[in-house]
Amino acid sequence: MMQMKILMNIPFRIKAGRCLLSSSTSKFARFQSGRLGNRLKNAIDSKMEAKQNYTQEGAELRPKSHLWRAVAFTAATGLTTFSIASISEYKNTKKSIQDLNDVLTEFKRIYFGRQESNKRVDTLIATLIATNVAVFALWRFSNFSKFMSLFFTNGFSSKLLCLPMLLSVFSHSNFLHMFANMYVLNSFSSATLQFLGKEEFLAFYLTGGVFASLVSLCVKSFTKSLLPSLGASGAIAALIGYVCIVASDAKISIIFLPQFQFSAGNALMGILLFETAMLFVGVFTKFRLFDNAAHLGGLLFGIWYAERGEEFYRQTFAPKLVNYWQISGLGESKKRDDTPVIIYDGKKHIHTTMDKLHQNKKENEQQKDDLQNFDYHKNNIDELKNRIDELREKSERLEADNEKKLRAITQQLLRRKHWDEYQKEKKEKQKHRKERILEERKRMRMEEDEGDEDEYQNDREER
Repeated sequence: MMQMKILMNIPFRIKAGRCLLSSSTSKFARFQSGRLGNRLKNAIDSKMEAKQNYTQEGAELRPKSHLWRAVAFTAATGLTTFSIASISEYKNTKKSIQDLNDVLTEFKRIYFGRQESNKRVDTLIATLIATNVAVFALWRFSNFSKFMSLFFTNGFSSKLLCLPMLLSVFSHSNFLHMFANMYVLNSFSSATLQFLGKEEFLAFYLTGGVFASLVSLCVKSFTKSLLPSLGASGAIAALIGYVCIVASDAKISIIFLPQFQFSAGNALMGILLFETAMLFVGVFTKFRLFDNAAHLGGLLFGIWYAERGEEFYRQTFAPKLVNYWQISGLGESKKRDDTPVIIYDGKKHIHTTMDKLHQNKKENEQQKDDLQNFDYHKNNIDELKNRIDELREKSERLEADNEKKLRAITQQLLRRKHWDEYQKEKKEKQKHRKERILEERKRMRMEEDEGDEDEYQNDREER
């Protein structure tokens, strides 16, 4: 496992049994029985703005055979999102390879920063947060309550089964619930995007949320629960599971207790044990404050993707899909494209960039060969000459710019090398100087000893 030091803050706040990382189903506590459940419900509802009934009128529990629809929708969501991600990422990679200057900019970005990538990442995360805020705003309108309960709550007794599995991932009706989830999303998204590209990240986020909804539906069907749930906690749990596996040695601290730090692997183990215990408590006592099944499903999906899914996507699924997309005629040409399928991998990013450089060199050689085959333009010879001159000037400018940039990079590497040699030589000089000082002290000590001995002999002779 790669050694990393990523300091992440996980909001953790317990107040009247409410955890900021959880998918809140506390508003559904009115439908549960038991003295303990009623007492806790009253304590929580007294501090909430308003009570809303998300259970649809005349709701009845579906037969368990309908779970196959949810399974099929989950598989279709994963297949669709990851297919779009692989093709979109391939197009972006191919576009960046077409211009050598873009490749050098990418090469320079590896050594001197990732400002452009950070802007794209910030836009993606801002879009996700804005979507959640927009859905939260719709919950504020009482006229949309039935519509929101139908499309944006995930329950096994709902009239719609599949579509709410995805839409409920963006749904929050409580401000604290939404704020906590968006804070955790912003905290863990930067760490996740270090290993995934933005396309793969979005596919992973959506599929993880739908899979968490599927696990929640399975538990609801077996426990015969009519309570729907909502929130992005399932998808966020998938991010947490992925990061804690990929960067298991990273240090995590609690936001209000920064002095307590522990490894991401230990944190994941603790969260898994807690969610599993709470799930069994809810099943056997009929008391459910949070949708622990969705949390557990998201964590398991993130762990599976870090262990197996990511490798399958990058080495098998994406290359085969892109090749089929090209050959079938759905791409730009029906001929097989020789451009290598490069799926973003933060661990192998430098190697893929060098592949881009070699590929661009081949394209430049091909362009030079094409310039020699323009004999059929005899009628437009003047225009052709002008075009060739422009291309030659552009090529010379590009070569000059490329040489200048490569020279700057080489000089910087040489300066680093010279600096290391200077430091090494300085240490050796200091070492030799210390040795000379020690030898001089030893010689002086010996001379003093000899002088003392001579004085002693003289005194003895005088006596």
